[in-house]
Amino acid sequence: MWVSLNVPYRLALPALMHDIEEAVFGDIPTPAKHLAPAVIEAGDKIRQAIWRSHGVTCTASEWEYVKEADHLALIAEARDLMHPNITRFIPFDRDIYIPQIFPVMNENQIVDIFLQRYNELRA
Repeated sequence: MWVSLNVPYRLALPALMHDIEEAVFGDIPTPAKHLAPAVIEAGDKIRQAIWRSHGVTCTASEWEYVKEADHLALIAEARDLMHPNITRFIPFDRDIYIPQIFPVMNENQIVDIFLQRYNELRA
């Protein structure tokens, strides 16, 4: 959800649904995905099918923008939810300031927040 708040409004829905395939696969760490390229390909196909069914579009350059916002979210999640020194293992090539604090939430809270934001963007 955070990613959808940190991109231009035109990209908010693609950003909200940028990793929608995780609803099928679960959250597979990127290094593990790269060990099995078929997982990446399947995830891309699932995401594209879900996007088509919801009318979501995104150009390649817009997708890169969304991915950068997702990377910033990863850094913020690591900062707020993991060991204090974990961010030194996450590569990022510039100084950043991410003011939002990621609260610990259960699965039901995450689903509720996702659906609320989805409905806002579809209204």
